[in-house]
Formats: sequence, structure tokens, C-alpha cells
Amino acid sequence: MPSPTVCTKCGAHPRVPKQRWCRPCLTAYKLARYWRLRAAATQTDAATAQVVTPAPLVAERPLCLCYRCGYGRWHERTIGDWVCALCGVPPAT
Repeated sequence: MPSPTVCTKCGAHPRVPKQRWCRPCLTAYKLARYWRLRAAATQTDAATAQVVTPAPLVAERPLCLCYRCGYGRWHERTIGDWVCALCGVPPAT
């Protein structure tokens, strides 16, 4: 059985305080884990990129004031059908 102050992975170097492994073993593990997770994320992104459908086009909010009340806030009653939020009149074309 190795000494309690020696790395449990390699058994050659002293352990980092409050850890089981030495600094070289910890660094090697962290680097391997980083690249493994990065490769998995890249594969997941590539798999989901084929499944994602584009969002439907949204009609833009009118950038004018209401000709009836002068209010500048618009409400989308149905998709693409904008009306004044105060009086309900559609914007002037």
C-alpha cells in the first residue's frame, strides 16, 4: 500500500493537499476531461443543428404614431395584423 502522502494514481509524486492525486495527474485528467466534453458538445451541436427548423417570419411592429389618437404603442391582434393598443385602429399605410 502506498504512503498516504503519495499520489494514488501514479504513486510517484506527492499529493496535492486535500486531494488524492498529484499535480501532474490532476492536470492531465482535467485536460482530458475538457477535450472529451468539448468533443461531446460539438457532436451534440452538430446533431441538433440538423433538427432545428427556422422560426417563422414575424411581421415587424409599425414605427409610426396612430393617426387617430397619436398613441405610438401597437398590439398584434393576429399574426401580422397590428392595431393601435389604445383605440384599435390599424396603422396608416
